[in-house]
Amino acid sequence: MVGKPKAKLSKEERKARKKARREAARLRRIQKEIQAKKDRLDRETKATEVNAATIKSKWRSILRRLRAPQLQDDFLALRLRSERLMDMKRAMIDELREALDFANDQTPP
Repeated sequence: MVGKPKAKLSKEERKARKKARREAARLRRIQKEIQAKKDRLDRETKATEVNAATIKSKWRSILRRLRAPQLQDDFLALRLRSERLMDMKRAMIDELREALDFANDQTPP
């Protein structure tokens, strides 16, 4: 294969090209390292999000399990209180009805 003859380079030019190739290789290596670190950071971030969601879910179930008896007790107390208030109101209505009937019986026709 016949091509252009290579130009003879001086010693300084060969040194400069060699240095430029080394510098380019070094920059490519640094870029690969940076990209690898970015990829690792992305994987860690995704793993962190998944772990956080898992922990949050488990924490909620623990809180529900712990809080359920307390909420049942609170509900029972509120139900008993409302029943007591309703009984008091019924008793008051009955007393007022009796007083009204008594008053109607007292008035002459």
